[in-house]
Parts: sequence; structure tokens; C-alpha cells
Amino acid sequence: MHGNITKIRASYDKDPTKCGTLQELVKTKLAAKETTGVDALLWLKRGLQFTASGLRRNLNNPTEELSVSFNKAYEGGLSKHHNFMIRNVFSLAMKVCPSRADFYAKLAGSDPAKMKEQLEAWLAALEKQVAIIDEFLRTLNIEK
Repeated sequence: MHGNITKIRASYDKDPTKCGTLQELVKTKLAAKETTGVDALLWLKRGLQFTASGLRRNLNNPTEELSVSFNKAYEGGLSKHHNFMIRNVFSLAMKVCPSRADFYAKLAGSDPAKMKEQLEAWLAALEKQVAIIDEFLRTLNIEK
């Protein structure tokens, strides 16, 4: 995701006066037939959507391991955009995914209730932003 953010920033830096928002950036770049920043936003959105989906599933299923939640999120989204090799790399990455208990213990520190409340608020905000970007990309037929 960091690489996509870097590409979006570089695309913006080429003409910041015309690109005050991500939507303006996309429209400006499409008109100029420059797709690097547009493609980067599409892939960033997909990555954020995957992250949000995996975390949401995990929060909604309190006994499910992180690897299961993120595998399901991957199957429901990103996998259709990846080839066989990338799918295998993802599968290997999930084998080193931390356990649910370890992940939440490290996030929570000494206050699990506060962590859950803050994670829920953060996730709701992420989902809202991803939905805005997704809808915008769909209106331009960039994402189907």
C-alpha cells in the first residue's frame, strides 16, 4: 500500500494546483491519459478494502483466527485481481499471521475494552472512506 501512496503523491506533485482532492486528481489524470496515479488509487483502495474486510470479519467473529478472517476477505475481494503466483504468495503470508490472541493483546496493552472501542471507531472511519473512493471509481467505470 505504501508504494501506491507514493505513486499517488508523485502524480499529485506533478500538478498540485489541479488536484486538490483525490477525485480531482483522478479526473485530471484521466483527461491527460496518465493512469499511474489512477491505477495506484485503485490498488490502494483494494488493499484498504481488504484490510477493512478482514478486520471487520474478525471483530464480528470473536473466536475466528486472524488468518481465517483475512483469507476469507482475500477470497471475497483481492484474489480475483491476482494471478496464480500472487495467490500462492498470499497463502504463504497467511501462514505467518499472528494468532488472534497475540494480535489483540499487543494492540490492547492494558485496556482491551478501550482498544476494542477505538478499533471499532477506526474501522468504521476506514470503511466509510473506502466506500467513498469505491463509489467514485465505479462511477467512472474504473472499478467494476
